Amino acid sequence: MKLFNDFFSSSASIALFLKLSLFQPQLKFYLFFCLIAVCSFIVKIITMLKIIFLFLLSLFSVTVFAQNKSNEKEKAHVLALLDKQSEAWNKGKLDKFMETYWKSEKLVFVGSQGPTYGWQATYNRYKKSYPDKAAMGHLTFKILDINKIDKKTFFIVGRFELTREMGNSAGHFTLVIQKIDGQWVIVSDHSSGEKKKVNPS
Repeated sequence: MKLFNDFFSSSASIALFLKLSLFQPQLKFYLFFCLIAVCSFIVKIITMLKIIFLFLLSLFSVTVFAQNKSNEKEKAHVLALLDKQSEAWNKGKLDKFMETYWKSEKLVFVGSQGPTYGWQATYNRYKKSYPDKAAMGHLTFKILDINKIDKKTFFIVGRFELTREMGNSAGHFTLVIQKIDGQWVIVSDHSSGEKKKVNPS
């Protein structure tokens, strides 16, 4: 009985070996085909990721370019506001000069005499200090720094020089300029004159 079992067991092993040997070429072909399919899929994924990356990069570049262009345009409007201000001042047109300020009680002007609140109060202060064109003289600005704080606000640091027969004046200023109701206006002005140097006797 054991002899028959050994015989059948050996026969089954030989049959399995022959079966595997017979299908081994097909198995190798199947594995090779699967490997090619996997590699092709990986290449497609990499290509797709490259396309997505290039698309996002180009989109980012366009966005940055558009934003920079918009910032430069707004910066030009703000600087034009200061040109308008100095031009009006040099023509002795204080009313035109005051058009560059926010016509609101929230306007803040800080000078050597402390803060002044409101457009009308600021106008009256200018009118008292500079009653005529001779007192106003010739004004020039030099922008030292300009930064965009947010979408509608610029912060400017500059220097002013006032030339006139009664005596020249110079100093520095900081401005907060905002876009309100579609117009760029000065909402805060801090101007301080330089102290004249006294020669020792």
